[in-house]
Amino acid sequence: MKAPIRVICDRCQESVDISGDFSRTGEAACPRCGSAIQIDLPPSDSPTVDYRSDAPISLDRPLSEGIHSRIGLGRIGHYDLIERIGRGGYSQVFLAKDLKVDRLVALKVLKASKHDEKSLERFRREAKIAAGLDHPNIVPVWAFGEDDGHYWISYKLIRGRRTLADRIGEGRCSTAEAVDIAVKLADALHYAHERGIVHRDVKPSNIMIDSQDIPHLTDFGLARRLSSNSNLSENVVLGTMNYMAPEQRMGHPELADGRADVYSLGIVLFEMLAGVVPLDMRSPPKNRSRKEIGRPLPSIRSVVPGVPRELERIIARAVQFDAADRFDDALQFRNALVRWRDANRETSTPAKNDLAKGLSSAVLAVAILAALYVASVRFFPPAGDSAIQALQDAPGDIRRPDDSKPPSLQTIAPTPSTSDSLPFIGNRSSHVVHREGCSSTRGMKEDNRQLFHDLEEAEESGYKKCEKCRP
Repeated sequence: MKAPIRVICDRCQESVDISGDFSRTGEAACPRCGSAIQIDLPPSDSPTVDYRSDAPISLDRPLSEGIHSRIGLGRIGHYDLIERIGRGGYSQVFLAKDLKVDRLVALKVLKASKHDEKSLERFRREAKIAAGLDHPNIVPVWAFGEDDGHYWISYKLIRGRRTLADRIGEGRCSTAEAVDIAVKLADALHYAHERGIVHRDVKPSNIMIDSQDIPHLTDFGLARRLSSNSNLSENVVLGTMNYMAPEQRMGHPELADGRADVYSLGIVLFEMLAGVVPLDMRSPPKNRSRKEIGRPLPSIRSVVPGVPRELERIIARAVQFDAADRFDDALQFRNALVRWRDANRETSTPAKNDLAKGLSSAVLAVAILAALYVASVRFFPPAGDSAIQALQDAPGDIRRPDDSKPPSLQTIAPTPSTSDSLPFIGNRSSHVVHREGCSSTRGMKEDNRQLFHDLEEAEESGYKKCEKCRP
């Protein structure tokens, strides 16, 4: 029996394996939906490769003409499908070869089950919006079309082919990496907002990371033009709850402007630093009050205490419940991050240099004293007990005190700062801050705790002091 053949079912748009022997042209039934699939095998003398789902696809070498055929995943128009690299609610994304221009692309194909009027209009709108954006951190669109009932968008293939969600899955990002990614994405969002486009679905799985670790925003399927009166998404909650701005979650997506994208990017930055989203809101907020939906998100420092306080304030402002309390736009968010990043670099580098200089001076001082001591022993050797007695009987200004020893690195090096005190514990429900060990904190649920390193920070966050422990 011949090896299975992987094809795309014309009806359900799924890639399926068909087993069995076939004549040059034959039919088979789709194991997913049962519809008939026409199998067109290539000529026996044409170059082909056996498909293996675990076989790596090299993106650094060109693929020769004809190397992939319907013995792979099939063909849509002039695109040879090589491998499925992503799927969503209403579309799939394939690594494909554009046979017209001989290049690899990411081909987004609308599922056959989503060929209703609204889905088609949303798909066309995504293509038009993305095609009008030209920014280094936005994935560009090459073409859009329809072939034999298949609707597709051809995107530039991002080398590396992993999402930010994949990167976060490998472990938390460093502060520098997370801030650099957020700065680039904020710049891309500001570029789109200037052109009247709001993304409305900013999340790690919609951010591609290339081989140079540069982020690229993609998937404008839920985007809207601020000047448009389209009712495709009116009063319908679309998107991913964990990253969705409150105004979208409450069923008013038409109110989402650029500040909604700022909120989503703030959540993404939080997740890059913490490895988790601040709150898990997978289900729609049905019958929930504004107060329940708008409860304050946990601070990033309550999850990752090492995050600098100023960066915590920047993130907290980006994810405020009311849009009016957030940054005015993505550019303001970007500039705040850039100022913090540049200031952090400027202040940290001289400090390290000063410490290195201090240590070098200490080492040099010890070396000089050691050399002088060796020289004195060499040129003025002691003459038995009489010499020792003479030294002990010498005048006070010549005689060395017993505690006069060469300075050590420990006495010369600067003493580490201990300005940070033990954390204070805040109660998110009562907005009261307690000293660590206070009886009022016993039995407090973990998700209701918020840690503060000093009272000033707690008071700035709107907390009042506990009357029992009086912190």
